[in-house]
Amino acid sequence: MAGVKLVHIPYKGVAASYPDLLSGQVQLTFASTISATPHIRSGKLRALGVTTALHARSMASVPTFAESGVKGFDVAQWYGMLAPAGTPVSIIDRLHRAVVVALGDAELIERMASDGSEPVGSTPAQFAAHIRTEMAGWKTVIEQTGIKAECLTAF
Repeated sequence: MAGVKLVHIPYKGVAASYPDLLSGQVQLTFASTISATPHIRSGKLRALGVTTALHARSMASVPTFAESGVKGFDVAQWYGMLAPAGTPVSIIDRLHRAVVVALGDAELIERMASDGSEPVGSTPAQFAAHIRTEMAGWKTVIEQTGIKAECLTAF
């Protein structure tokens, strides 16, 4: 979106990129707030921008990409709980209620905030809609940029 040409270096996870980033062998990486926050707090790394449309609470002073001139850039790392297809709705509902209760725990909220995470706790239908939206958006990015898989790794 910014017209910047970057060389992709296929590390096996962002943690593997940190030695090269910290030593100056590479100039930047896209990292989650969870893994980057300790390095930023120690002064070893400088956050250039957050990829989400809104400021991250844990990095309120860091500009969004949109604020830095890359309009429409909104990429967020997210996690969710999934169950096998065909799982009875009663079990899905029970799991959802338990997760919502856990995400409301003050200690968990504090712990997640210290890592730069922000709990959501959406409904199963909202999460399914989010996944469909993400899949469609990334399909468009892949088609527009011509991204090709260099390797497939199962973790």
